[in-house]
Amino acid sequence: MFSIKLNTFLFLTVCLTLSCSFSSEEKGLILTLISESEIDGSQNTLVNQPIEVLVTNQDNEPVEGVLLNTVTTGSVSETNPVTNSDGIATISWTLGEDYDQMLNISLKDDRSISVNITAIAKYKYSVPEDDNDGWIIGNIEEYIDNMNLFIDGIDKIRLGGYGEIHSILVIKDRKLLAEAYYPGTNSSGNFIDFDRFTKHEVQSASKSFRSALIGIAIDQGYIKAHDDSLHSFFPEFPTLKEEGKSNILLDNVLTMSSGFQWDESGGDLDNMYRLPYLQWHQFVISKPIQFVPGSTFEYNTGASIMLNRVIINSIDTGFNEFLDTYYASKVESAELPGVGGPIHALTTPRDMAKLGYVFLYDGYWKETKVLSKEWIDKSTEKRFNVGFNLWYGYQWWKTLISSEGNSYEINYANGNGGQLIIYNEELDLVVVSTGGKFGTAGTEIFDFISDYLIPAFK
Repeated sequence: MFSIKLNTFLFLTVCLTLSCSFSSEEKGLILTLISESEIDGSQNTLVNQPIEVLVTNQDNEPVEGVLLNTVTTGSVSETNPVTNSDGIATISWTLGEDYDQMLNISLKDDRSISVNITAIAKYKYSVPEDDNDGWIIGNIEEYIDNMNLFIDGIDKIRLGGYGEIHSILVIKDRKLLAEAYYPGTNSSGNFIDFDRFTKHEVQSASKSFRSALIGIAIDQGYIKAHDDSLHSFFPEFPTLKEEGKSNILLDNVLTMSSGFQWDESGGDLDNMYRLPYLQWHQFVISKPIQFVPGSTFEYNTGASIMLNRVIINSIDTGFNEFLDTYYASKVESAELPGVGGPIHALTTPRDMAKLGYVFLYDGYWKETKVLSKEWIDKSTEKRFNVGFNLWYGYQWWKTLISSEGNSYEINYANGNGGQLIIYNEELDLVVVSTGGKFGTAGTEIFDFISDYLIPAFK
């Protein structure tokens, strides 16, 4: 008897000293949420009210020293809080990145006894990081009249309202004002946690880069003019001098009107890709003529990629050196542009936005001339009407968007899955978006611009 009493005394003494937890099953503990069960807040921000829970026994008496367990997508002040003398544990909850979040609080010794608190974590704007990559950084709040509307638009992106978006960037007044990145899947099915350092596939947005490089080659005197004959770049292919093909101009290739027989989705593109890269242009050139050159728009990725070979056959230096000297170094980029073919078709969204900047500001990156305004005007001219309010120029698209009763012409580069470089002179605006909506044009982001971004600006 003495031994048992002594052990019980020692046990109680130790528990009082160390605030031991008790088994809910043995003691019949009850866990009650005192604070609200649904909370609104902002991502990466401490919620504006503490989370409080009460632990009582079956006699409704508060129990001190009960160890709790917390699980959340964000973070809490204490992973294992302990109830005080009033049976209350107070937890500070900082929300994470996701829109919908939850905090689960349970008894440490019985996880089945728990309470849940849900939170909506709205988008929290932060000024873009200055990475010394040439961008002048600005604060969008200095330009936005309705910040709540802008936040609602970004939240719609976060919730998948425009399909799978991997990045969104906003440039205005020559400044990078906003950028956000989200995880997703690339065209190979690989999950990637995208950020501003991640190079993203640009898909057919590379065509607009390629067109700019043709313009640069003309500006630098490597190519005489946009109306040079195609056979002048490929003297090794005498078939280009034959009737029909002899009339193909560089201009026709740029506007997808070369006249070559081509079925983009019917096997021609896949068959070309099965060949070594050095044979791609030959594959295109070998195709028969279907239309009078310059008469008919026929989307032809093979002919577009052939523009790389036009440059290679015209310059007196290596292709990569040409890209670096006349484009990448001028726009303060450490990477070559994603033009596909002889080099990768991957580019960071920040570097994608630099092309939009150059086109918006008459061929200049800051004070450095990159491209002639004449070429930009030719590139964005309405050369072919290819759909309702949709036109094609020199590897650039043009369409109309409406916002608050006004209509705006936007020029844009477009790649499969939602790889977009969008700009408009009237709005002094560049928007870049990347995504994972492969198999589609992925232009739903136009609705974000129309419904949220334009109305939010002053």
